[in-house]
Amino acid sequence: MGDGVCHQIVVERGLVSPGGLAVGADSHTCTYGALNVFAFGIGSTDMSGVMLTGKLWLRVPGTMKVHIRGPMS
Repeated sequence: MGDGVCHQIVVERGLVSPGGLAVGADSHTCTYGALNVFAFGIGSTDMSGVMLTGKLWLRVPGTMKVHIRGPMS
């Protein structure tokens, strides 16, 4: 309390770092992406489950490779 906005404090104290993973319970969590952190928000009910169990199941989406030939104009 009294130190500032939580997303600012997390960065200032080095609690997130490039290449890391951050999950929060609000829509501003994704701002850590500016630091090359994979970050996203989840619902408060889901977050309570994470805090209770210490686990979070994620589904990794498929990838797609795109080849572009010729000029980009």
